[in-house]
Amino acid sequence: MQRAGWETGERLSPGTIVDGFTILERLGEGGSGVVYRARSPDGQDVAIKVAKRHVGKNPTLRLINQQNELETLMRLQHPSVVRVHSFGLVDGESLYIAMELVRGTPLHEVLAARRRFDPLEAIAIMRRVVDALAHCHAQNVVHLDLKPQNILLIDPHEPTLKVLDFGISRLGGGWQSGAGAVAGTMGYLAPECFLGQTDPSLDFLIDLYADRRHLP
Repeated sequence: MQRAGWETGERLSPGTIVDGFTILERLGEGGSGVVYRARSPDGQDVAIKVAKRHVGKNPTLRLINQQNELETLMRLQHPSVVRVHSFGLVDGESLYIAMELVRGTPLHEVLAARRRFDPLEAIAIMRRVVDALAHCHAQNVVHLDLKPQNILLIDPHEPTLKVLDFGISRLGGGWQSGAGAVAGTMGYLAPECFLGQTDPSLDFLIDLYADRRHLP
């Protein structure tokens, strides 16, 4: 199997096999990982996100420690949340998550083209997003990087949408405030993220802050 080689700038090339998934093409890249289109062993197209951050000196142990949270992500079933199929390690170093492949337009691109939504359209979109948040929060899964780039609009008239990357910010390196690393995007972070407050009950409020402050 080809090594990921994140530190040397290499990426997974088409044809690389990752736990039975065949990489077909790179779809995009963000601060926390690279997303590929891949073919599953049963012939279905899926999206695979590979974290850029290595999981440490003992990746197997860390994966075991995160297994409960990963399995919780796999149990999430909501029409507005991207389904997680499986997870593992690439070359024993970088966490990957195989997810439902969804075609649509990121909300930030729709906003850039339209500038604003009709109030009724905005309310309908927000209801879908808040309903997805409520479903995941009820199962103790938080997003921590909610922003228009992580909302995929499939049908603007219905509206039909998918919220991407639930729980993946925490898995990609953990949310730490104060002097540590902060998972998320600067413009969407709640003030508590910078004040050294680590109370887990704040996690849900961080999602709601992003939802109210920067979404349409």
